[in-house]
Amino acid sequence: MIVREPLVSEDNLLGDTEEDGRRIDTALALGVRAALRRHKQNRQAIVVWEDGKVKWIPAEEIDVPDDDSDLLRDLHTNGDAAPPTA
Repeated sequence: MIVREPLVSEDNLLGDTEEDGRRIDTALALGVRAALRRHKQNRQAIVVWEDGKVKWIPAEEIDVPDDDSDLLRDLHTNGDAAPPTA
């Protein structure tokens, strides 16, 4: 029988919430960029909320960076490891 440590315990329940929040924000930004790239590549418009109204943005007007090196670098600012290279 394999016994595993619980993912959340009293010792690590709160942890470093600022660091966790930064990593969560980065993960969400990476996901949004991936979705925007997919829409642009498939020539699908996106919908945003702007000035209290729904706005359609055609695929050719979607502005998204070509790579995520800026966000990946932010994940590794503690100096422990370098971001992965492709």
